[in-house]
Amino acid sequence: MFSQISVIIPTYNGAAFLPEAVASVRAQDLPVDLIVVDDGSTDDTAAVARALEVRLVQRPNGGPAAARNTGLAATTSPFVAFLDVDDLWPPGSLRRRFSYLQTHPVADYVQGQLTSVALHPELPTPPQRPLAISRLIHVGSALFRREVFERVGRFEESLPDCEDMDWFLRADDYGAVVGTIATPTLIYRHHPASLTYGRGARDYQITRLLKRALERRRRLA
Repeated sequence: MFSQISVIIPTYNGAAFLPEAVASVRAQDLPVDLIVVDDGSTDDTAAVARALEVRLVQRPNGGPAAARNTGLAATTSPFVAFLDVDDLWPPGSLRRRFSYLQTHPVADYVQGQLTSVALHPELPTPPQRPLAISRLIHVGSALFRREVFERVGRFEESLPDCEDMDWFLRADDYGAVVGTIATPTLIYRHHPASLTYGRGARDYQITRLLKRALERRRRLA
């Protein structure tokens, strides 16, 4: 059945997290086309997804960008959201974003704040980032009009991580209009298995992306 909003959950070996992620999407007070993209998992992800009765798309392992792009290709809904398998949406999150885009037709996408929590007591809770920074690296807090991907392009599959930050930087360069919501729309869960755990390599990748963005802006000027 056609839905105005598609929600894409990309996952690699995320069977343990998938039920909670799916439940947080289903708890939103909007009907959605929910797609789980299994990026070549070696655990029970596919079996868990089938038991949850979601639309399952399986692909060889290619990384987060490839999984997100596969989800995009699997749907034609005019609005698209992404949720990482180990994160959650607070109640009302999707409706707040959808209402914003309905009342702000000039906006190509909208993002809210995020709440960071540590899944294990021994881990420090990540610092809360200002919205201007968090919007560059947390795709799960956003809702997109589908056509913005036709203008900006899809996620860069050559990047092992930070593919969302790269997309947001490109969106800025190509004049995409972003709206903001000053309340949390994403619960970001911090744990040792997450791609963002351990800042060194990610900080290096962010520096590379900022350098590439600066060079691109000079070419476009």
